Amino acid sequence: MAKVTSEDDLDPVRRRLVERARAKGVTLADLSRAAGKNLSYVHQFIWKGAPKSLPLAVRIQVAKALDMPVDSLSPPGEPSLASIVGDTEAPGGGARSGGELRDVPVFRDDGVIDPAQAAEWTTGLKSTAYGGIYIALWITGTRGRLQPGDLAYVHMLQPPRVGDTALALAERRVVALGTLVSADSVVAIRDAEDKPRKFPAKDVQLAKVIAVRFP
Repeated sequence: MAKVTSEDDLDPVRRRLVERARAKGVTLADLSRAAGKNLSYVHQFIWKGAPKSLPLAVRIQVAKALDMPVDSLSPPGEPSLASIVGDTEAPGGGARSGGELRDVPVFRDDGVIDPAQAAEWTTGLKSTAYGGIYIALWITGTRGRLQPGDLAYVHMLQPPRVGDTALALAERRVVALGTLVSADSVVAIRDAEDKPRKFPAKDVQLAKVIAVRFP
């Protein structure tokens, strides 16, 4: 985004932020301070286009300061935040119960996964029946029992057991997502293929899929 001088030239996200700040009587310097940045950070974002979009951790703090949804500050095309709710169906059947509404970051299963973003978002939230660090994966292709359009909720700190639906990450990307067949020195996951995909355990990070929301 090039440097602009008029609100009429701002994109929807920046205009929304400016209008909300004005309505709440909050200065851009106040927002920068709330996000732990230098006092000109938000001003530069709005009027000079740098950065092109606010990092998730900054969006969270700015949204809190302005009492507005985090998604309203997300760049177009970025996955929004999803919610784990008590009646979400678990992969093996049955339902999770007792959980109050809890928002988690959503990532595409074919994109880069950054668990640190989940930590930034969830550590400040009220404890729930789930407890821990979560992400949600938007499924773009068939992966074991998961189909395109499904939303898989993953507990990043809970190791899966054989028979669980598991996520395997390597270099922040999904290398397998399906039924865990083996979790010894060699990890085997039945993904979309008939034969399980195998990886040395030291090369992948395993996490448990604890619930799935169907389209």
